[in-house]
Amino acid sequence: MQKLIKNLLAPRLTLSLAILYSLGILYVSLMRTDGLPKVNFNQIDKVFHFVAYLGLTKLWYLYYISCNLKNGLKKKSFLIIGLLAIAFGILIEIFQDVMTSYRTIDSLDVLANTLGVFTAYILALMLRLRVQNFKSNE
Repeated sequence: MQKLIKNLLAPRLTLSLAILYSLGILYVSLMRTDGLPKVNFNQIDKVFHFVAYLGLTKLWYLYYISCNLKNGLKKKSFLIIGLLAIAFGILIEIFQDVMTSYRTIDSLDVLANTLGVFTAYILALMLRLRVQNFKSNE
C-alpha cells in the first residue's frame, strides 16, 4: 500500500496533472459557451467555479506534498499556493473581459473560486497533519 501511495505521489505525475488541469481551466474559461446546453439552475456556474478551483488547488498541493515528503510540509507554502490559485482565477477573469467579446468579468466567480481555494486550503492543512503523524509513526 505504501508503494502505491509513493507511486501516486510521484512529482512528475502530480506536476503533469496540475499543469494539465490548470490549462484545462484556462481553456474552458476562455471558450465560447453558446453551444452548451442550458441548465435551469441560475448560479450553476458558481458551483462549477467552486469545484474547479477546489480541484486546482488540491492538485497543486498534491504536487507540493509529493516534492516535500522528506523535507516536511510548511503551512506558509500551502498559503502561497492558495494565494497563487486565487491570483490565477482573478487573472482569468481579467482575460475574459479583455481578450473576449463573449465573456465578462464577474466578481461572484472570483468569490466562488476563492471559496474553493479556501476549502482546499483547510483540507490540505488537515492532510498535512495526517502526513506528519504518518511520518512520525514510521
